[in-house]
Amino acid sequence: MRTASNLTALEHIGSARNAFADLEHWLYSHPSTTHKLHSIEVEQERRGREVLRLMLQAHIDSRGDGGVGDGLVVNPQGSSEEIVYRHKRLRSRRLVTVFGPVSITRMEYSSRGQHSLYPLDAVLGLPARSYSYEIQRSLVKAAVKGPFDEAIEELADALGVNLSKRTTEQIVADASVDFDRFYRERSLRLAPDSGPLLIASVDGKGVPMVKSAGGERKVRLARGEKRNKKRMSTVRAVFTQKPNIRTPEAVVESLFAESSKPHPTKRCHRPEQKRVWASLLLSKDAFIAQVQGGSSLPKSSHTLWFLKTWEFCSWLAQLVPLSPPPLHPPS
Repeated sequence: MRTASNLTALEHIGSARNAFADLEHWLYSHPSTTHKLHSIEVEQERRGREVLRLMLQAHIDSRGDGGVGDGLVVNPQGSSEEIVYRHKRLRSRRLVTVFGPVSITRMEYSSRGQHSLYPLDAVLGLPARSYSYEIQRSLVKAAVKGPFDEAIEELADALGVNLSKRTTEQIVADASVDFDRFYRERSLRLAPDSGPLLIASVDGKGVPMVKSAGGERKVRLARGEKRNKKRMSTVRAVFTQKPNIRTPEAVVESLFAESSKPHPTKRCHRPEQKRVWASLLLSKDAFIAQVQGGSSLPKSSHTLWFLKTWEFCSWLAQLVPLSPPPLHPPS
């Protein structure tokens, strides 16, 4: 099997070299000199991506089929019985990468009543979906910036990959399953040179909820009824900062300064080690309890709370006993 894989890899390497030679010949041929530069860019990107796809396909073929022998013996965790995978056969799967689709032929080991095992999948670190992790990463980065439709269009323009909206939603949902655990394990550690102020900010944001497609659409709404319902999203931020000290004269001057008069540029200390969370699932009490409980807020004697709405002010005052700092240091 290894020899056959090497021969296939050599064939794809030869195809990649031929594709590169065709690209080089086209770039310096007489017909290409009649095109505008933007059309040259588009065609060169298309041909160059095909060269890279063939090279990646050759690399995959050179890794073999993942065969590890006539069978596999697995000891499941928490069980004393061994599972023997005796049946094996070659299977192929299609994977869409940033360079285009590739084919992966790997050895399958199966046993009655058990899920099949593919050792090569583990060696290559293949995803369960038919899209590579790099495509999924690019999609998630684009999706968190705006609507799914814009993310799909951005990915299609950048990589030439067309995904359905349902697949996009599933990939983004899969990427968020480790969000809470990631931030629980990633506790905020104050650097030695960080500012003495530890600032926690809490706010609420209404998020319009999408109604199900089967819901009836009312032509005329009743008094006080809204077409779109909103759900409150709780947003929190924690960061450190060095104090921006101002003199009394500077404070008084800022109160009577003319708005049209340009203010002199002043270097202010910026937030450091800022972390932001948002949740639609946690209640307000649970959300604030996480900040107050110390899982994300380190111990500090100089903690300031910034509350963005009156609702949060009155509500948090019942949860967190706040005592204002003295105006003057005690004697």
